[in-house]
Amino acid sequence: MSSGSSLQESTSDNRRLLHFTMKITDRLAVRHFFCDILGMKILRHEEMDFACAAQCNGDFVSPWSKTMVGYGNENSVFVFELNYNYDVEGYEYGNDFSSVTIRNRQAVGNARQLLDKKFIETDNSQSIIVRSPDGHRFILINDDVSPGGNPVQCLSLNICFVGEENYFKACETDPDAENKFYKGLENKPDDPNKYVIGEDESTKQHDKQ
Repeated sequence: MSSGSSLQESTSDNRRLLHFTMKITDRLAVRHFFCDILGMKILRHEEMDFACAAQCNGDFVSPWSKTMVGYGNENSVFVFELNYNYDVEGYEYGNDFSSVTIRNRQAVGNARQLLDKKFIETDNSQSIIVRSPDGHRFILINDDVSPGGNPVQCLSLNICFVGEENYFKACETDPDAENKFYKGLENKPDDPNKYVIGEDESTKQHDKQ
C-alpha cells in the first residue's frame, strides 16, 4: 500500500441504513405522495444522460433521474432514493418489498384528507395503510416520534426461508472447496466450458449457455 493511501474502518456504534431505492413511473404523482401526503422534502435531484455502470437505475440503458426525499438531512436520517427511467413505461415488481412504517400524525391526517380512496387499504384510529402511486405499501401510525427523531420507523422486506434442514445442508463445508477454487482459476473467458471446470452437478450454472 502506498504512503498516500489508507484503509479505514469505522469504529462507531452508530452505523445505520442510509437509504432505500424505489423505481417510479410518475414523478409528479410520487412527489405529491412523498411530499404532500407523507410530509417529506426533496433533498437532492440529479439527471443522468446515461445508464449507471453499477446499475443504480436497474438493468436499463435509458437516461434516468434520481430524487432523494426524506424527513431530514441525508447525512443524519434514513431517506428514499426515487429512480425514474425515461424510456421505461412500467415495471413488474417482485414480492421482496413488504412495507414502510412511518410514525407521523400529520401524514395520517394528510392521507385521510388528500389521498384518493383507491390508495387506502385500511383506516382506523391507530393507523392507516396506504399505497404509493406505484403500489408500494406504507403503514402510517397516528403518533409522533420524539423531537429530532426520524418518523421512518421500519422497512420490511419479505424473505424466503428454505427450512432448517435445507439451510444447514446448503451451508455444509465442502472438503473439496479449495481444490475447486484453484481449478476455477484455470477457466478462460472465451472457453464455452468454463462453467464446467471444477464444478460438480450441484454447482453447475445450467442457465448459462
